[in-house]
Amino acid sequence: MTVIEDFKSASLWTKLALCFLAVASVFACISFTTTGWGSSTDIATSSAQYYGLWRICSDTNQITACQQLDGTATDWYAATQAMVTFGFSGILVSFFLLILFLFINSCKTNGQIGLAAGIVSIVTGILYLIGCIVFGTQWDKYYKDSPAIDYALEYGFALSIVALVLEITAGVFLIIETKRAVTKS
Repeated sequence: MTVIEDFKSASLWTKLALCFLAVASVFACISFTTTGWGSSTDIATSSAQYYGLWRICSDTNQITACQQLDGTATDWYAATQAMVTFGFSGILVSFFLLILFLFINSCKTNGQIGLAAGIVSIVTGILYLIGCIVFGTQWDKYYKDSPAIDYALEYGFALSIVALVLEITAGVFLIIETKRAVTKS
């Protein structure tokens, strides 16, 4: 069978899970690498700083306008980095397992691969959610120290929320599909 025939022969739940994990992978890759999780804008000077998981950049004209954040001493930031890393890795692992389940002949009949992809997707999606909750709740508390600075959550944070919802939903679809296939046979 060809890839297209394999995809056409898959159930609706599996097709949806594959599409959701593909979109989640793209969104997670973007949010994981950008400096778009949060921003702080100094109202007086109109200068801004943009925070990502791994670096902070400012909009100044300096050559070295970015600083690394990996290895940060802030506990909540390190927790966010860890949880989001687990969530991001889970999306990639689930996507890989689902591709094996759909397109490799020796894996198509092994429902445990689909079930494993679903479980990994849900568990790491919950970890991703915890990381986003920590970042979202601590962002205001930690950085709001001056009324002259405006703080906001940005597009990277929003893309992460969409990615984790798609990841968890795909996991539920995969579990439904593997349970349905077991009861059918």
